[in-house]
Amino acid sequence: MYYCLACQKLHKPNPLKKFVVFKTGFHFINSMKYNAGICQVVSDSKENVSISPVSA
Repeated sequence: MYYCLACQKLHKPNPLKKFVVFKTGFHFINSMKYNAGICQVVSDSKENVSISPVSA
């Protein structure tokens, strides 16, 4: 089981669906520790993300 950061629900890993589970991220629910992840991987071709530098 892992906790999805996108939809905020618990999921069982499914090999047929795309998902990412972080190796260093965790989320606690009722004193139980679950790995954090995202249930759907966003492909780079579908979403353009631009990163702008932060000015000091």
